[in-house]
Amino acid sequence: LWVGSKYNELSFDVTQLEAIDNALFTLRDKFPFQSECLRLMLHTGMRGEECKKITRSMITTDKLGNPVIELKRYIAKGRTHQQQKDIIYDITPQIRAILDSLKPQLDKPEFKPYQFVPWLFPTTRISLEKLSIICTRKNQYVYDYALRCVDMFLICF
Repeated sequence: LWVGSKYNELSFDVTQLEAIDNALFTLRDKFPFQSECLRLMLHTGMRGEECKKITRSMITTDKLGNPVIELKRYIAKGRTHQQQKDIIYDITPQIRAILDSLKPQLDKPEFKPYQFVPWLFPTTRISLEKLSIICTRKNQYVYDYALRCVDMFLICF
């Protein structure tokens, strides 16, 4: 038999899940965004690829005014986009605590530039030098980009 098949029927009980959650909570100073992402995966059942691609704009409210995470259909697992619909995750108190714990992480001096990144769980391997240029000269950066686009348009015609 295939070696990986022995893990197909593996599941954690409630005490093990609590121990994993507590361990991830203690690791959040060393691995700030990765541990919070894993905690969100633990509480929602999202896949890793889906959880890492959540942006701040996906946290909205439903028709009744309840806070939800609306995972877009092009991020959710599936091969076709025609019949696939957006996935809605209700924000429970545990998920609210995870989302609220991201704010103190972003307030730390070493993570200030990450406030301008649209994703909830940005990677810490990004160049802080590039982020600081965007943060300090955000309007100038957008203006320079627009000028480059206009120059490219004029060159083409």
